[in-house]
Amino acid sequence: MDKKLFSSIDEMLESIQNGVTNDELLFKLRTARQSLVVLEERYAAGQNAIARSDIDQDTLDSLRELGYIE
Repeated sequence: MDKKLFSSIDEMLESIQNGVTNDELLFKLRTARQSLVVLEERYAAGQNAIARSDIDQDTLDSLRELGYIE
């Protein structure tokens, strides 16, 4: 997962949001986009924590293979 994925999801939600006039749906779309920002921040914090930690290479390779780190 990288910034491009978060950005792509946000762009899709934004394009839908721009075409919606229903207040309830607009609220849900804004909330989804705000939640996406939080998820991106938490993902980045997790990536930084892993980068700073003392993890052996085999474990790093396994995490990378599973998609948990880049």
